[in-house]
Amino acid sequence: MPLHRRPRRLCNKRILLFALFCFFLAGLSFAQEEGTMHRFAWSGDGGILQYEVQIEIEVAGVFSPFLQEFTADTFFYVTLLPGSFRLRIVPHGFQGTVGEPTEWSYFSVLPPPEPEEPEETDEPDEPAVPQEAVAEATAEAVTVDVPAVPAIPTVPEAAPAPAAGFEPRDDGVFFAGLFFDSSRYGRYNAAAGGGFLLGRNFYSLGIGMGYGVSLLFAQDPEDFVFVEMLAFFRLRLPVFDIDPGLFLQAEAGIVTFTHAEIQTASRSAASFGLRAGWNFPFLDRWSLEPSIRFGFPYLFGFNLSVNFSF
Repeated sequence: MPLHRRPRRLCNKRILLFALFCFFLAGLSFAQEEGTMHRFAWSGDGGILQYEVQIEIEVAGVFSPFLQEFTADTFFYVTLLPGSFRLRIVPHGFQGTVGEPTEWSYFSVLPPPEPEEPEETDEPDEPAVPQEAVAEATAEAVTVDVPAVPAIPTVPEAAPAPAAGFEPRDDGVFFAGLFFDSSRYGRYNAAAGGGFLLGRNFYSLGIGMGYGVSLLFAQDPEDFVFVEMLAFFRLRLPVFDIDPGLFLQAEAGIVTFTHAEIQTASRSAASFGLRAGWNFPFLDRWSLEPSIRFGFPYLFGFNLSVNFSF
């Protein structure tokens, strides 16, 4: 048994020495092939989100891809071994747009010069440089300027189209009109009459609106006279891309009715309701508005007005 153990231990020692020798050669090779740090700087223009750095290396007279990185800065650090290279910058914008790349910039990285042996002199040796200063000077990169990166042409955003029918062509315009009205105040009879109104159109949040006041004088077949004073507020709703067109109107006020012959039979009541109508513009500043209304103390009514804008 002892005769077989000595050759095995000797073999293990040889393998260990060979592995240590290989590691030593690899470390020596790495030290010899250690590159230098380079700093590439360029200037950019508007519309650029990030930059694509492309570096190619020349091998046997042919350039092949060596490095591709993206950065949002206008500079880039990389460590390069000795050789011939070329570099270009490709700008990238929003929504995946890619701009025109720069021209290729060619440069070479030379091997570092071998340190010269100091000459023997009688002068006293200079004080040693601190290791921190040596490390800082060694880490300083070689700066290479790259041509300016062209801006990415941006497509101007189209102005948002106004909502259909909400063109403020009559914003802040006053209007006045005369109207005919027939409303059913009593159980059996309808009061017919007329009056006038005054209001103003305006736009808010892209919606056409209006407000105003109206005064109505009407009489029914039983000789009851109605005087109605209302304040109204309307929303103009574009239908079929038409504005002015459909409008909805809320109104409230007071109505006084009295008998034409019996003066003591007069009384007043609150009046309120909703109205829906359509505005038909004609000529330059004129419009025709038929409408119907429902409310209290009347049941329903029909109205036709002719308005003039100013």
